[in-house]
Amino acid sequence: MATRPTKRVKKHGLCLITGATLLITGWAGDVPAQTASPQGTNARPIELVADDVIYHSQQKQVHANGNVEIVQGERVLFANSVIYNQETDTVIATGDVVLREPSGDVVFSNRVELRDGFKRGIIREMKIRLANRARLSARQAVRVNEHTTRLNTAVYTRCEACPDAPEETPIWQVKAHKVTRDEKALDVEYEDATLEFFGVPVFYTPYFSHPDPTVERRSGFLAPIFGSSTKLGMELTTPYFITVGDDADITLSPRFTSAERAVLEGEYRQQFQTGRWEISGSSTYVNERDLSNRRTGANVFRGHFSTTGDFRQNRAWSWGFNGNWTSDDTYLKRYRISGADTLESDVFLQAISDQNYFNVSSFAFRGLKVNDDPGQSPVILPNIDYEWSPNVAVGGGRVTVGAHALSLIRTQGRDTRRLSVSTNWQARATDQIGLVYEPSVSLRGDAYWVSDAQKTDINARQNDSVTGRILPTAAVKVSWPLARRAGKTSQTIEPIAQIVASPGGGNPADIPNEYSQSVEISDVNLFAINRFAGFDRVDSGSRVTYGLRAGIYGDGGGFSEFLIGQSWRINQDSPFPVGSGLEDRLSDIVGRVTIAPSEQFAYNFRFRLDPERFQIDRQEHEFTGGIDWLRASISYVELEPVLNGIAAGSTNELALRADVKFSDHWSAFAAHRRDLSKGGGGLRAEGGIAYLDECLDFSLGISRDFTNDRDIDNNLSILFRLRLIGLG
Repeated sequence: MATRPTKRVKKHGLCLITGATLLITGWAGDVPAQTASPQGTNARPIELVADDVIYHSQQKQVHANGNVEIVQGERVLFANSVIYNQETDTVIATGDVVLREPSGDVVFSNRVELRDGFKRGIIREMKIRLANRARLSARQAVRVNEHTTRLNTAVYTRCEACPDAPEETPIWQVKAHKVTRDEKALDVEYEDATLEFFGVPVFYTPYFSHPDPTVERRSGFLAPIFGSSTKLGMELTTPYFITVGDDADITLSPRFTSAERAVLEGEYRQQFQTGRWEISGSSTYVNERDLSNRRTGANVFRGHFSTTGDFRQNRAWSWGFNGNWTSDDTYLKRYRISGADTLESDVFLQAISDQNYFNVSSFAFRGLKVNDDPGQSPVILPNIDYEWSPNVAVGGGRVTVGAHALSLIRTQGRDTRRLSVSTNWQARATDQIGLVYEPSVSLRGDAYWVSDAQKTDINARQNDSVTGRILPTAAVKVSWPLARRAGKTSQTIEPIAQIVASPGGGNPADIPNEYSQSVEISDVNLFAINRFAGFDRVDSGSRVTYGLRAGIYGDGGGFSEFLIGQSWRINQDSPFPVGSGLEDRLSDIVGRVTIAPSEQFAYNFRFRLDPERFQIDRQEHEFTGGIDWLRASISYVELEPVLNGIAAGSTNELALRADVKFSDHWSAFAAHRRDLSKGGGGLRAEGGIAYLDECLDFSLGISRDFTNDRDIDNNLSILFRLRLIGLG
């Protein structure tokens, strides 16, 4: 019976909307209902749309031609011509056949024969566009059931076809005599498989398998890493990934070396509803080396361990930890695990709300430098910080009350316990001509209990002591920000002056300096009330600080900023060490210049100038810039030594880096850091090249460390990594 777009026919329970839609649900009358619907009690009805539809009642067949579209559940089939046999539930589609699967896969063919609700059948000259954009083709595919498909003479690749040359050989592809895809077990298995690069066979295997492309996480081998170094010889790392449920996984990474024995590295990660936990470590059993890097003949264990956790119980409360351990000082650097000079372990509990801040934490340190004494390394147990600021204005300003406690102990040195309490009031006001006033008043008290002081500091007057101080401070900062519009720019200039008044001599000799050893004047702390870091030293005495800030801001986003300032101390005595720029009554001049004509280019210059010698004691230059395919950075740092400071030596270093993007897929970088002081030289040089597209991840890196440290000599390392995206 031929149908017409203008007719509506109803016969034997079959509803035909001619020229548009055919809904096949069941039969009555001449044909038993149980044989007329798709087989199986849960079978879904089939909706068919075509230009022309012919129903043959005797054969129980529907012939559809022209723009045929068949929908059953989440599966959709397009074709030029379709023959549907309702009695056998068989669909034969020909001509530009496209089958869209519920998984997101799209099947292309010229002839498809399917039955049992599209679950079984044969597909000739098949091509599949998988949901992850990989491609799978075969001369013939047999759909065994809803979940299993077997392909004969198949080719698989994750590489996209070139739009200009779609038939061109991809970067890599796997050819196999037989491929079985199990969408229930989520496996793809290959028999008699050959891996080709640019059409050239490079590897054959009688069998291998990988997770289905729809799998996001699955246990299995990750991309190996090949390398070579002067310390360890040839290297091969073969990571193996293990899933432990939906919220945890393990990565085991054995590293095999030709100059040393194997190293086993591992990492465990777990995600919780309230946070995350990670733990990693490594171990090896190798020949011992002395300080001159000579083998002693003995075998020793070397390894490391680290763990971190971060958890948030609610909006206010959070807690976490960070632990690090190593068997010896040079292990981490020798095996390129970390370049740290100090290991820190800590645990904390913290609460933050609108008015309160509370933190209790403990720390342990281990120095890895040759002169570090483990007995002198401190353990902080605990450190407590609390601050409260009510949401009530007092005298037009804001009040903050704080309490801080610390217990620092050593196994072979000075122990320190400190309790500090403080209160601070700060306000801000503007007058009619635009002057901005920022007055502040604070009162702080510190109490110290020190024991075994002379074990750490031979200059300590007493071995055990109890001491403290009370320091009131009043300050006012006045600034006058001025602005004007000139052409396409906005210009600002702001003179700033500050007066700070407090009693002198706020640093008794019996108070140890644990936390305030790093100090110098800079553009960052120029107007800070206390320019010492930490609590152990205070910026006592009275002073006047003045400076000038200016800026030009273009409508196109470019800008330039400038800051310069200086401080003058009224008191004769100085609490600051030589080299800090604050040891004289008239401090060094500090400043900062930033020039950024666009988002692509920026230059920063920070300096500290001795006003008497007119000599720069500190300067930092940093330039970053480039275009879309090229970015470069240059930085230069020159620092004079600070007496008794953490960084007691001078620094004169130059660092260069360039990143080049040759195309959408190719990139490279090169970097070099050099000590420019007399007798210096190269510190580190490195470079690499990488390629990344939808199917291939490749990188080659080379680095050279010029430093020596006990069993670590100048080292040259080369690392190579190749990952075929889509093969696991």
